[in-house]
Amino acid sequence: MPRNFFQIDKGIVLKGQPNAPTNPQNGAAYYDTTLNQFRLYENGSWRPLDLSALTVDRNDQTLTRGQTVITLPFSVEQILKDQFFLYIDGILLTEGAGNDYQFTSIVGGFSSEVTLEVAVPVTQVNMSAVNLG
Repeated sequence: MPRNFFQIDKGIVLKGQPNAPTNPQNGAAYYDTTLNQFRLYENGSWRPLDLSALTVDRNDQTLTRGQTVITLPFSVEQILKDQFFLYIDGILLTEGAGNDYQFTSIVGGFSSEVTLEVAVPVTQVNMSAVNLG
């Protein structure tokens, strides 16, 4: 990641406000509670932030004791797997060999299967998978 960037692993909530911030710089963003939209400051003016190109796949499942394989109802492109997030009981897991999980059954650069490194140890847990595109 470039030195001047920061990464958010869990999420962020922008507190809404009814008016645009004063003295903005290019790239500033906020949620306008009057217009009910995200706004972006670019080239001297505020404009709606178009999120229509953003796609989000989400799947929530209950995993049971001993389960190691999770089948997702969507495929994750492996070159974009850094846009995939897997949570168990609200805890973000780490992908990769020797970590929390790995993608398995990869076909043509896509996978809809995840294998946990450790089987679910309790009766059941809640799993959420989110894929940004």
